Amino acid sequence: MRIKFFAGGIDLHQRGNKRLFVNSSYWCLRHYNNIYGKNKDVTWLMPEYLSVYTLDEAIEIIKNDNVDILCLSMFIWSYDFHIELAKKIKSIQPNIKIIMGGPELTAHKKPGFLKQHPYVDFVVYGDGEQAFTQLIDYISGTDTDKSKWINIVEVNNEKEVVYPYQRFTDQEYYSRSLYIEQENFILRCLEYTNEQLNKYYKKGNHVFVIPVEFTRGCMYSCTFCDWSQNLTKKVIRAKRNFFKDIDFFHKHDIAITDADANFGQYKEDIEIFDYALSKYDPSKNFMFAVINLPKLKKSASEHIMKLQLERFPITQAIAMQDMDDEVLKNIDRPSISLTEHFNLINRIKEGISVEAVKKLEVQLMIGLPGQNLANSTNNIIEMIHNTGIKNFSVAIWELLANSPANDKLYLALHKLKFDKVYYLNHTTIAGHDLDWLYSTAAGNIHNTKLFKCHKAEIVQSGHFTWWEMQILRNLYILLRTAPESLFKNKDRAQLENIVYRLYRFSKQKINNQIPLHQPFIEKYNIRIVGHYDPVKKIMYDKW
Repeated sequence: MRIKFFAGGIDLHQRGNKRLFVNSSYWCLRHYNNIYGKNKDVTWLMPEYLSVYTLDEAIEIIKNDNVDILCLSMFIWSYDFHIELAKKIKSIQPNIKIIMGGPELTAHKKPGFLKQHPYVDFVVYGDGEQAFTQLIDYISGTDTDKSKWINIVEVNNEKEVVYPYQRFTDQEYYSRSLYIEQENFILRCLEYTNEQLNKYYKKGNHVFVIPVEFTRGCMYSCTFCDWSQNLTKKVIRAKRNFFKDIDFFHKHDIAITDADANFGQYKEDIEIFDYALSKYDPSKNFMFAVINLPKLKKSASEHIMKLQLERFPITQAIAMQDMDDEVLKNIDRPSISLTEHFNLINRIKEGISVEAVKKLEVQLMIGLPGQNLANSTNNIIEMIHNTGIKNFSVAIWELLANSPANDKLYLALHKLKFDKVYYLNHTTIAGHDLDWLYSTAAGNIHNTKLFKCHKAEIVQSGHFTWWEMQILRNLYILLRTAPESLFKNKDRAQLENIVYRLYRFSKQKINNQIPLHQPFIEKYNIRIVGHYDPVKKIMYDKW
């Protein structure tokens, strides 16, 4: 039995650098199956981590590999492509078994998915290790007993069956190192992925960053996030020797990051980070970069951030999402006052170099319930005035299928609506007018070498129009790129004047784009995020 996995996550055009994140879920599935699977006659084919393939190229790979089970990991950026891939490959190879998993599937919540997509055989939701092993044993005929199935959706006798959800608690699995025990397979996966990257880009070896999971789940339930919605709100802590894992990655000179929602929540986290840091050599690839710091444990955040900013060639974001208490309440976000955040930022800045401070940024979202343009602009001024930080990492709120916000009562309470939006994955798409761009995106033929983008549902409240959201997004970009000297040693009134000058400039740029885009937005009922130059006929991925 030959198993193939498509993650569809790596795209150099999107990343813009050689540090590329590699989804480790395939290794988790394989590791669990190696321990508990009844069918040992399984060939685990090299996973496809790239999102650069056209549909025809992906089909050719599957055919050449003689795949028996095709596993598709469904994220926002890969969902449409994998739906089309499943449909097409099933028509060519009807005996292939197709299993879908990932955070973007709601088949267990909204019955009818498999009837709408009959070319899909099974859906796995929530924790996948045990469910996936059960499916391998079932498909191979090794174990046909379905009575113990969990986290699986199938069509049985024309009826869609959702097998009971179960929290994943297998401590034996969690006590063993999925990396050390699969050393040769993991190294070959990375080698293969690098070969594929060079086939398309020919830019030499790339630095892979592997997310390592220390803790699964999240103790919070922020409405915009799907982190643990299919995992329960409980947190499961792995019991293996993480220091040996660090040694493994250091030995092979592989960079890693956390795959936790709140790394630093536990005392051991700090010990693990400090141990990894002691092995850091700026001339090597290995590092342990922490991205998701604990929401409320600010002493841990301060400790990790200070050290990372001074040593690592990466930015460090403070995930605030918004600076208004009422907005944070609306999204069930742990409320930390703006003053507390100001104090944290200023403590982090103490004792580190000017160059290190430049890598510190504040992470925000646009479109959250209760936000408006005036409050957001005022909070920007307060942040710069109190901390000197003007680097904002900003994202427009995309509705995640399994997030608490995707609930009729919540949507109605906050009067939220959606727009279909397409994000370009290439920096520019040149030589075409807007009608071609919009019609191509609307026609769902955007997974070609010429045109690549991913579709999302953007959440909008009654407080923000689409164009106001773009004004704010563009303002954040302008602030980030503006020279530091423009803001240095300015009082609040001066800062306010500078920010509002940039605001008016942003507004003018967006207003110039409205008459270009609006006719096609109305014609095709979609939006494309980008700035269009009608003279050069170039669409930039930023306004």
